[in-house]
Amino acid sequence: MFNLKIKNLFYLLVVALLISVAGCNSSNLQSHNIEDTELRQEIDQLKGELETKENKISALEGSKEMLEEEIELYHSMMDIVINNLSQEELDQISKIAWNYDLLVNDKSIPSDGYLEVNESDFEIIFREKIPPEPLYSQEHTDLFEEGRLTDYEIILLDEEKLHKKTAGAGTVVDAPVIYIFEDLNNGDIVELEITENLKERLELDTQKIKIEVKK
Repeated sequence: MFNLKIKNLFYLLVVALLISVAGCNSSNLQSHNIEDTELRQEIDQLKGELETKENKISALEGSKEMLEEEIELYHSMMDIVINNLSQEELDQISKIAWNYDLLVNDKSIPSDGYLEVNESDFEIIFREKIPPEPLYSQEHTDLFEEGRLTDYEIILLDEEKLHKKTAGAGTVVDAPVIYIFEDLNNGDIVELEITENLKERLELDTQKIKIEVKK
């Protein structure tokens, strides 16, 4: 009788162990199935994102081709116009193409040349902007170069007030000249004098410029 009970207990333990193993295998299989499903979803999402980016690239390439065709057409039209202009009109166009700025803390100087600042520290910025390349074809590069100022001058009459001057290497095109002033007192005046040709380009009424600190 005792041996029978031991045998029954042994059988019960074996059955319980088999059920437990089967349950673990089922759980692991279910876990693997979930992971596979999530992985497939991530792959599908990445495929969708890749397709979207490829479509954007194709659209940009198409836009680039259209833009290049428009620029070429524009150059052709410019050639026709330029070839039918007088020398005086060509000179005027070449001057207009170049843009010159003289700014104080990004503010334009008024036509009378006088500007007030309410800070002890400020910058005077001189900037020359080159015409954008699509404006002219290579054939007319020399024409537009004729409109560029080469003999202008900016004279700072108060050198002792200047903290520092920075300038681009060789040219001010896309690399402005900056006069930096610091720790000026209330009532201090910084004076500049510019050449007549620069005055005309800046559309000022005077060659003398005064910046006064008023805090």
